[in-house]
Amino acid sequence: MTTQSEKSTSKSVKSGNFAWLCTLVTFDAVILAAVVLPEAFASLSVSTIATLRAISVILLPIIPLLLTNVISQLMKARLVFWRWNNPYPGSRAFSKYVHSDDRINVEKLRKNVGEFPTDPKQQNSLWYELYRRVQHDGAVVDAHRSFLLFRDMSALSILLLILTALAFYLFKFGLNDIGKIALIFLCQYLLAMMSARVTGERFVCTVLSIHSTKKIAK
Repeated sequence: MTTQSEKSTSKSVKSGNFAWLCTLVTFDAVILAAVVLPEAFASLSVSTIATLRAISVILLPIIPLLLTNVISQLMKARLVFWRWNNPYPGSRAFSKYVHSDDRINVEKLRKNVGEFPTDPKQQNSLWYELYRRVQHDGAVVDAHRSFLLFRDMSALSILLLILTALAFYLFKFGLNDIGKIALIFLCQYLLAMMSARVTGERFVCTVLSIHSTKKIAK
């Protein structure tokens, strides 16, 4: 059963990340306007900019709110780690990541949690169990927040790439404009994806490092 404390932690992580996702969408909207309509964008008056800003504050948050919930967590992990089966970073916690972080004392960790599984699903299951025991630790919360943020940015970038390219095609924009926008969103996706991989590994290793310092009961 989910405790009130767990709900508060999850809500805090999601709300903090949502503000950054809204900022990303606002940035993308400005870039789109500058690339597709440079002359109109450059000639905007101060009052028009203020009006557009007020409208964006109301409407733009709808985009990440809808799009980030369209893709499942499994598909988001696939987009980040480019693995169809067992894409979650916890699936490689004991076969790969445990040996990549100097904070982790491998022998003490094995003593505290038992033998390391080799099957990806079992690795993810054990890692998730260990995560639940330390999920309120400050370092774990920060690592979790960063991973979720960049993971959602990756998914959002892919969706915006597809939807924007489709919209430009339907509204008869030239291939040059479609190519520019596709390149912008592709670069944004790749940067977010690489950041998600790094923060995902750090998230996994942070949990393991805590368990390697002491035995934490269920």
